[in-house]
Formats: sequence, C-alpha cells, structure tokens
Amino acid sequence: TVGAVGGSVTLGDVRRPDLAYPALFAAGLTEAFSLKKGGDGESAPPARDVSVVAANGAMGGTGSGYFALCINRHLAMDLDIVLVELNVNDGTDRSFERVHRKILDRDARPAVVDVLAEYWKEKPADAADAADAADARHGFSREVVPGEQWRARLETLAHYAVPYVSQAEALAPEVSRDSIAAFPDAARGAFAPEAFLRATDVAHVRNHTFNSAGVHLTTFGHEIL
Repeated sequence: TVGAVGGSVTLGDVRRPDLAYPALFAAGLTEAFSLKKGGDGESAPPARDVSVVAANGAMGGTGSGYFALCINRHLAMDLDIVLVELNVNDGTDRSFERVHRKILDRDARPAVVDVLAEYWKEKPADAADAADAADARHGFSREVVPGEQWRARLETLAHYAVPYVSQAEALAPEVSRDSIAAFPDAARGAFAPEAFLRATDVAHVRNHTFNSAGVHLTTFGHEIL
C-alpha cells in the first residue's frame, strides 16, 4: 500500500482519485511487479499476482504545520511506501522535519519519498523581454518559471536520507527549451528529462499546460509527476 500526504496538488480532482499521481504511481508499481520474470515461451513462469493500492490522505490547503499534528488521521500505520508533498503550502522547516520524523519512526518502517512540487509563476519582464511581453500580462513575460522553495527542504531530506523527486528540477529545463531537436541527448549528458516523458507530455510541459494557475496539476501534470 502506498500512502500519500500533501495539499491539493496530491489530492487532485476529488471526482477522479484514480487520476491523481499517487494512484497512477501505485498502478505503475502493480504493472511492474506483475511482469513475468525470466524464462522463454512455455517455460516462463506466470505473471505474479501483485496489487499495489494507493491510500491518498492529502487535504487541500494544508502544509506540514497541520500534518505534524494530525498525520495519524491521514496515514494508516501499516503502509509500505509514503509519498510526502508538503512544499507548496508549507510552513516552517521545524514542522516539515517533524512530519518526516513521525513517519520514519513508525514500527512499520515505511519507505518515504518526497515529492517536491513547486509554485510556478510568470517571469517578470525586463527590457530584454519587451517583445515577448507584448502579448503577456503587463509587466510579465510569457516564460513561466518555478519557485525555489524546494531547495530549502534538501537539508532536512539529506539528514534523514529521504530520497526525493523535484518537479522544478526535472521540468524547468524542458519548460525553457524551445525544441528537442536543438538539444540532442548527447549534448546534455546523462540527465535528459524528455527521455522519460512521452512527446505529448513534453509538449504540455513546454506549453505550461501541465498545471493550472501555477499550482494545481492538470491530468497531464499528474501523469508526468
């Protein structure tokens, strides 16, 4: 069982919980663990009967200050994996740390992965952006950039050896890039985000349609995350 805590980014559309990223992650694990292992033809063992389910304990508009007090109301005690998304609505570093300590101290010793989503905003226009800003809101360019708050979480995560994925770190290069063809994989080294994203998703990243209002993920955004 995969548990998740966070705000509206993790909660997703309450009418379609199966499209929120915790549910998609659990479905992906089910598929991966159910694949046949080894052997050829009739000698291959049957696919394993594996079911990974998501228990989404997110609550919109809440951060680590709330979950530091009420984590046990939102996460069952026997979870195998816990996804923690508390960056967008977060309060203090102290409460952020307390949430992680409470999860890691559980008898079940769940694996914890941080999902560092970020608030995206229109980049302020300067003189060099004047032409680009012509059809954008006054004083802003069309370029959308992520905030940097997620970097402040890394010290705590490193201290507790908690791995993480960063939405901003993974997607910002793609959002800023004009075309895949202009930046072949070989020129960028080992980390090439688009190698892990379908072409349609890369388009949604570049067109900023993976989220709405700078915060809430669209269906495509949940798939990417």
